[in-house]
Amino acid sequence: MLEILCSYSRGAVTCRGGLRGIYELSTFKNYEVFYTPTPAESGYSLEVETPVNIRVVCNGERLGEFVWGGSRITRWEVSKRVEGIMCVFSNAIKLADMGRVMLVHEELTEDLMELAKYIVEAVNLWSLLSADVVYDRYIALCIYGVLSEAIPVPPLLSCSKLEGVRDIIRSTLAILNSLNKAHSKIYIEGALKELSNLELGPFLTFTYEVSRSADLKRVIDNLNECVEVRHGGRVVNSCGRRVNLIVSSTKAWLKTVLEAGEEALINISPMVSVLSW
Repeated sequence: MLEILCSYSRGAVTCRGGLRGIYELSTFKNYEVFYTPTPAESGYSLEVETPVNIRVVCNGERLGEFVWGGSRITRWEVSKRVEGIMCVFSNAIKLADMGRVMLVHEELTEDLMELAKYIVEAVNLWSLLSADVVYDRYIALCIYGVLSEAIPVPPLLSCSKLEGVRDIIRSTLAILNSLNKAHSKIYIEGALKELSNLELGPFLTFTYEVSRSADLKRVIDNLNECVEVRHGGRVVNSCGRRVNLIVSSTKAWLKTVLEAGEEALINISPMVSVLSW
């Protein structure tokens, strides 16, 4: 684990220990962002000293914070591999603890609370699907404009449904270090493009199943290519090969397999979407 000590002054952080040097900060409105692509293969422990009026949020799982004199000492730790280290500094940061997810916000609105519940549900479901290859805790960065030029480094998450789910999926890839960037782009961005209207369960189930495929591009390209949905809930496989199938309604969803030429009566109503590959 990387052990890092940093001190903040406006526009830069100075670090020593496992990460040495003076790093300039990017500025977005009244926020400053620190990022280094240095991967931490077995996690990191980062202690940051700032003026008492400045808070810092990093891509860690655990947070410790106390004030000593005119300084605020903040400690972020993560026990699993991360792709890099990313921190946001500001005097406007507020935190809301949602259990598995921490919200970083300026104002805790009703819409933001609903979004937080969705992200918590996504984390819990993805944790089950991925056999718990996830971070212990995630941080949803709900301060708009800060990430306009930067993608958050998990366990930091974007504050939107689709991009938040993308970042949760990316977190598993980061922990496993299993896909190169080009492969990862096909997998995640392709899934997001095709599945944006699906309910959360089918969406994440599909992305998990596809993650185990040896040819991700072929799966994305063949989505819904030749499965027919007929009257009365009849679904017919006209593909000439075996296909995987996810059918969803507004309240439920199921996953099954159809052999070439096979027909199935899907008793799920009202049928909203049929996803095949």
